[in-house]
This record gives sequence, structure tokens and C-alpha cells, in this order.
Amino acid sequence: GMADFVLTEETKGNIFMNAPAARAFTGKRSEIAKFLKEAPKNDVAAQTDTEDSLCAYIRALYSYLPLSCEDYAPAVDCEDDLNRLVACNNAADPEDVLMQIADAGTYLEVGAAKKGAALTGFMRLDGMTVGFVANKEEKLDTAACEKMADFVDFCGAFDLPVLTVTNAAGFSNAAGEEETLPQAAAYLAGAFACAEVPSVNLITGKAMGSAFSVMNNKALGAEFVFAWKDAQVQVMPEEQAVK
Repeated sequence: GMADFVLTEETKGNIFMNAPAARAFTGKRSEIAKFLKEAPKNDVAAQTDTEDSLCAYIRALYSYLPLSCEDYAPAVDCEDDLNRLVACNNAADPEDVLMQIADAGTYLEVGAAKKGAALTGFMRLDGMTVGFVANKEEKLDTAACEKMADFVDFCGAFDLPVLTVTNAAGFSNAAGEEETLPQAAAYLAGAFACAEVPSVNLITGKAMGSAFSVMNNKALGAEFVFAWKDAQVQVMPEEQAVK
């Protein structure tokens, strides 16, 4: 629980407080199996198929990280044309955007196994390590906010700049979200506000209402906010405003 990153080999790794046989389950066997399969993913940063791929992931992860919070992240030479044109097939897809703007078109996702429709990880811009967060769905939910906030906290602790890729049209109205989303949204806003590192926001799709307000806007301390050509920045959609 105190580790920055937890990694596991998908077919062999098991994470639990009590062995399955010692748990006081009252549900059916199929429900128990489903719980044991899904529950550990809440804290897992990455899962891989084999030990070799897991070791390769760890090496890649350390290539982005400083040795401690008092050290600088390793820098590498960049051979990209910094004035190149970027033409994403889908500007609302954060993975497509990141591949276009990252050095050598590569980035390392962290937290793929965690719940939450958000993309977090590391990339390099002109040779410098940068942490990124992006929402995958237009409506922010509790899990996505918490996942992004946790990662922003990590970047702030290790003095890593943060890039936010924003395409947020509002907050989720799914069942149960009203009880948990306010605190999660506040956690995300607070993480951006308290992170004493350079931060940039790139709006690739929609940036609407209070959802945009928690996605690293200028009021939360973003040094620069850029908007993609077809981006929409509004207090609310036109139809809702009229109603």
C-alpha cells in the first residue's frame, strides 16, 4: 500500500490481505472467483503476461524516473523535428495525441490495470521526462478523477512536469456517482492546485463547465493552456444553456 507502483505477472501474481481460504464469503463460488480476479487491480500499476515482459516494463519505468525526490529525472537526446506538424486521426483519443507529440512517438502507460477511464504515464518532450494525465471518456467519474489525482500527486512529489490532455464535457450521472464524485473531483482539483511543478493543459476535444475546472485549467495553476483546432471551450453546451 505504500509502494509508488505495484507490478505483477498476470497469470501468477496474487495480491490479498488474507488467503482466499481464510475469507468469510457468503456468496456463490463464481462470485468469489470474480472478486479475487478483479479486486487486486485497484492498486496494480501494470500487469504483464510473462516475467520477461514484466522486467522489460520495470527497466522502461526506471528510465523515466529520478533516483529520488532530490534528483533530476534522466534526460536523453531528442532527434525529433520540434516544428513538425501534428495531424491526429482522432484528436479526442488521448493515445493518438500522445503518440503524435511525444519524443519518438512513444510513451509508457502507468496504471493500465487500475479502475478509471483515464490514461496516466510518462513521456518525453525534447528529451525531458513529463508525466501525463488524460481522461478517456467525456464524462468524468469517481475512478477516473482519483486515478489522475493519485498520479499528479506522484509527479508533484518527484518534481516532474505534468501535461494534461483534456476532453471533458461534464461529470458522470451514473448510479452511485453522486455520493462519491464530489470528493473525487475535489481531490483532483486539489492535486493540480498543490503540485508545485510546471503544468500544461492541452484541450483536444471538449472543455465544458465544472468538469474543465478540475482538469488543470488556469485557475488551478496551469502555466499554459493550449486548444486543438476543433476544441470546444464552454460554460455548458448550447442546448442546456437555453433550457
